[in-house]
Amino acid sequence: MNKKMTRALSNKHRLANKHTLLATLLLCLIGSSATFASGDHQHANAAHSDTPKAYLSGNSATVEASVGHAHGNNHDDHSGHDEHGDGDNHHEHGDNKDSPNDHGEHGHDKDDHDDDDDDHHEHGHNKDDHDDDDRHEHGHNKDDHDDHQEHGDNHGHGSHDDHADENQTTIDPHQLALAGVKTATAGPQILQQREKLFGVIAAIDAQIYRLNAPYPSLVEKIHVNVGDQIKKGQVLATLRNVATLQSYSLKSPNAGEVTHRPINAGERVDMTPLLTITDLNTVWVEMSAFPEAIEKLQVGQSVQVNDLHQHDSATALLTYIAPKMTGGHIARARAVIDNSDGHWRPGMHVKAAVTTATRQVPLAVSSTALQNFRNQKVVFSRQGNTFEARPLQLGERDDQYIEVLSGLEAGTEYVTANSFLIKADILKSGAAHVH
Repeated sequence: MNKKMTRALSNKHRLANKHTLLATLLLCLIGSSATFASGDHQHANAAHSDTPKAYLSGNSATVEASVGHAHGNNHDDHSGHDEHGDGDNHHEHGDNKDSPNDHGEHGHDKDDHDDDDDDHHEHGHNKDDHDDDDRHEHGHNKDDHDDHQEHGDNHGHGSHDDHADENQTTIDPHQLALAGVKTATAGPQILQQREKLFGVIAAIDAQIYRLNAPYPSLVEKIHVNVGDQIKKGQVLATLRNVATLQSYSLKSPNAGEVTHRPINAGERVDMTPLLTITDLNTVWVEMSAFPEAIEKLQVGQSVQVNDLHQHDSATALLTYIAPKMTGGHIARARAVIDNSDGHWRPGMHVKAAVTTATRQVPLAVSSTALQNFRNQKVVFSRQGNTFEARPLQLGERDDQYIEVLSGLEAGTEYVTANSFLIKADILKSGAAHVH
């Protein structure tokens, strides 16, 4: 009986010790978690290191000390357990099969702690990588900055040297000759303000000769045809007087051209025109002027006449301005031009420009020399075989010349015709420089 009671009491003590150890381990685990949460890693490691020692030794007092260190619990809470002998504790420790599981549970928490340490190690690695990346990126940007600075220095130095070349080019004389490049010298010019009119060529009334028979006659023979050039005193026709039956000759009163022949041989004529002779060595230019132009026109003003195809031109003086307007509110103005070569034929339509005012300017260039170049009006000056685009500030202009206010000096040779070759070559060189 005593043996059974002793065994029962021993089992009871063993169970109580087991519960005490489990409670102690649980408190240690809770304390370790709180310590990790607060970031005190070293303190948590100390708590973990003490706990296995207390358990393995079976000394409950040591376990309680560990618990007190980790959690600050009252030592009196576990004093009752010290009443059990060390032998029981050692025996319990030796016989308890559940302890390894509890210790394994504690070890599992330590593994979690190791995992946390791995996380810290990984964090440190990332920090180093981050620092390296920062240093690498900073270094790379610095190199780029140095390259950019060097490029900027080179560009600034080059732009100063290349600025003059951007508007210049040198062309071989053979190419210039093939392209038909022509030049002139810039200097003073007289600008002419002109009114442009349309007109038509007409024969001068006083130079038209209409020939008639002096009395009723029969036409025996006509000696000329339309278009023939006639000299003064030349025989044009032979007639017979019907009253006397005598023959007589009709002669030309003036030199000119046969422009009309309505009669043939064998016909009877009586106060009927036989031939028309017109002197076309000089002709009229009859122009039409609207009211706003008439106010600027005066007799004696210079007139330049051009045919519609720009084949020929002539210069004359304004000789007549009609005193009244026509039904179409147009006034007639007239000039006389030379036609000794026969170019100006009656009925031909022409363009006329009447000079109404003139102005002397110190410097002007031909209007054919101007080019649109990089949003500027320029001419291309020439020095040897080198050509340069010269931007100009322009003033008044007429049909041929434009006043130059700045950008060019008097005496400068400049291109007046086919300057497109120079323009294209400069633009091509500029594009090559950019790339």
